[in-house]
Amino acid sequence: MSYLHQLPINTLKIDRAFVNRESLEIAETIIVLAHNLDMDVVAEGVETEQQRAQLQSLGCEYGQGYLFAKPMSDRDIGKLLGIAKNI
Repeated sequence: MSYLHQLPINTLKIDRAFVNRESLEIAETIIVLAHNLDMDVVAEGVETEQQRAQLQSLGCEYGQGYLFAKPMSDRDIGKLLGIAKNI
């Protein structure tokens, strides 16, 4: 932990195991740690609006999970972003 602030990273990720719990105390601790180190936070495994709202209220800037999108192929991602090319 003492070297964490020396690593060339600017974002910490909260594992889905800490998002899918009733209590978000560990997630909150990770968010506070990240902010104290001037880092952003992304939570993985966000599946419900309640989880999103709780994480946002704790200061989590970003989320990923089924709430936002199901896994997609590279072709589908290209279509979503409007950059798909005909092959």
